[in-house]
Amino acid sequence: MEYLVQSGFLGTDALLYTDVSAIYLILLPVLMGLSISFAMKVRFKSHRLSQTILLLLAIIALASFNYGIRIESTLAGLMAGRSIHPSNASFIVMAHTIFSVLLLVLWISTLLFASADRRRRALPGLYSSSHKTAGRRVFLVALFHAFSMAYCYWMIYIA
Repeated sequence: MEYLVQSGFLGTDALLYTDVSAIYLILLPVLMGLSISFAMKVRFKSHRLSQTILLLLAIIALASFNYGIRIESTLAGLMAGRSIHPSNASFIVMAHTIFSVLLLVLWISTLLFASADRRRRALPGLYSSSHKTAGRRVFLVALFHAFSMAYCYWMIYIA
């Protein structure tokens, strides 16, 4: 477990698990796009499996990143010696947290509805258009989340 509290590989004072979480969450829209391409190629089993794995990894990454910036150090400790104003930092962290919660709620609900529709043999088929709409919504929130993640990481650990 000692390897988790080593400094990260991005050259900042963030810890290793924070760097790994940040990279994963920033790349998440790209990985989701790859998973969506499985569905477009009618490889629904691969799409379902990859979406489930991406969601589980996102939950772990969000928990570890939020642990890194909230529990391990206080916001005031992160701002020591940096040019960022604490009120701006708290706004950035709050916006990122809102995107995180929204992403998880939308993604989990989409996954649960898709699973129920599949059991009823209505997906693919009857509910495909509503599933595509929900998927687009999740992807858009994941994109906003990736931008807020990159900005949050930059403001806390680099600026």
